[in-house]
Amino acid sequence: MSDIFKLKPYLHTHTHTQTHTQTMNRVINNIIDNINDWFRGNSLSLYFDKTYFLQFRTKNSQEINIKIRCDNQQIKEIKNIRFLGLDIDCSLSWKDHIDQTMFKIDSACYSIRYVKHFKSQDTLRTNEMK
Repeated sequence: MSDIFKLKPYLHTHTHTQTHTQTMNRVINNIIDNINDWFRGNSLSLYFDKTYFLQFRTKNSQEINIKIRCDNQQIKEIKNIRFLGLDIDCSLSWKDHIDQTMFKIDSACYSIRYVKHFKSQDTLRTNEMK
């Protein structure tokens, strides 16, 4: 896993030349191959249809063309993902998570407003306590 330290000079560079990108791709793919070998050695496997990567960057930084392959399969890059109930995007903003949470809150409020016309105040209070 010492290959990960080879990435350090490239991670903080603001301008990524084609040579930097090729080196990063080679190092990252080598790390992924090592991880996959470890999995195989421990009777585990990666399920590539559900394996993705997310490239974190600032809003002003340029996207780096990273191509990750393992066992001749391309690992897909995604722009956002839901992980442990949290919506994470490539710029680490809270926008997607807040939008999704607001949608759920709006739906819950609508349901409460709709139901309150059909139930008594005592029933509504009883249901709130559960």
